[in-house]
Amino acid sequence: EKSGLPFAPVAPGMDLRGGSRHKTASQAISAEVGIPMAIVTGCCYAAAANLASYVSTEGVRTGRKRSRLVANSKLSAAHGEGLIITAAYASGIPVPIVNATMVATNLITNMFLQIWLRITFYDKSMRTGTVIFAFAVYQLAYLGPTPHEEESLVAMFANRHAVVWVVMLTTSCIAAAVGIHMTMNAPMESFPKTLSWSVLVSVLGAAADNAAACLGLLEGWVLFCSMAFYGMGAFILLVLSARAPAVCDAAAYVPLQLCIQMVINMITGLVVWHDGERMQSMQPYLTAFAICLSSVYMSSPNVDLVAGMHHWHVRRKPLTKSSFGRAVLELLATWQQDQVSPGAESKEDIATALQSVLNVGISRGIFTPTGVAELVVDLHSQQGSTSISRIVWWMQETQFFKEYFVGHPEFAKALRSAVPPGTWDMLTEDCIPNGRSASTSPTEALIDDDDDDSEDSEAGE
Repeated sequence: EKSGLPFAPVAPGMDLRGGSRHKTASQAISAEVGIPMAIVTGCCYAAAANLASYVSTEGVRTGRKRSRLVANSKLSAAHGEGLIITAAYASGIPVPIVNATMVATNLITNMFLQIWLRITFYDKSMRTGTVIFAFAVYQLAYLGPTPHEEESLVAMFANRHAVVWVVMLTTSCIAAAVGIHMTMNAPMESFPKTLSWSVLVSVLGAAADNAAACLGLLEGWVLFCSMAFYGMGAFILLVLSARAPAVCDAAAYVPLQLCIQMVINMITGLVVWHDGERMQSMQPYLTAFAICLSSVYMSSPNVDLVAGMHHWHVRRKPLTKSSFGRAVLELLATWQQDQVSPGAESKEDIATALQSVLNVGISRGIFTPTGVAELVVDLHSQQGSTSISRIVWWMQETQFFKEYFVGHPEFAKALRSAVPPGTWDMLTEDCIPNGRSASTSPTEALIDDDDDDSEDSEAGE
């Protein structure tokens, strides 16, 4: 009780809060090594993932394919790490504490390895968010619940609140599976697709975590049968966990999935395992969890909920209803005016309008700094051609405009009209791979569809 740590050394048979638990020495020792097991698992997860990432990165740089040995080693490591974390959950340490410790160790080790191996550059917000997460998890060890007693699983899961929570999780899992099926052909950047995969993997992952915690309360043939079913479920979860980053934007999927699973484990601990009865105060515990989630959000630069809401608003409203839309319309008007009356004044207006579009687009997350850098390099390497054509082409290749053109084909046609006559075909060999015709661009395809609809209506008349 003096240390406050749920994994502090205790004498066999003594409760961490001063009472008698009547546990065997092996059970007391297992509680002591639960957190170290979670730390080892987090380090191993990060090491295996970065090994594969480093080999893939070096393969792209040197032109060599990734060795099958690396893939097999990663798979074997995943199975070994799964056994260690299963033992950690079964030790009696509350599932939220074990899960948060494993994730924190994973993120810290991952950051150091990626910086050391030069796989990814960590900016200030990513480094700060990762370190804050580790500090918050350290606080959870003091503020969180103590290891649970030997309890009846039937009594825990027969509780009315537990039944409602299990039904909610089952419904969420089914809804997520339906969402995955409906968004199967959606692009990787699709938020509904990423959310569906995140919810499915998180619910199944939380179920596996708490099932592993239940194994520590079983014995005899029931334990062995449960372990067999647990192994089959863990294999399915492993397959889905490997599949999700391949079909979703991994930069958005990973932090979202981590946050959802941590929240599910925390609520499950309160509702099913009655963690609230084994802690001194609930408010600091919930605050520490909120800091954990905020730090994951801070360390994920590709995840911006405000920018996502802004994109949703702009795609469903006329461009005149948003600052970015008004900036784009102003740029389009200056391009059209330059075709009518070119001159120094019109060029200055174009420069001002273009700067406004880029500034607002970057601040809203519509344009990425990498995309803007690619545009600048492209314009620099093709100074002989008309820059407006290349800017229009670059804008229409942005994911936001691809989605916006679907519901607003008239704007796609207006944007295409800003290109000076005779300059669009110059992009055929430079911007389009394999010499594909420029008319196959997203804007041209929408314009052609619009023209075909007009011709069909005229024929019908």
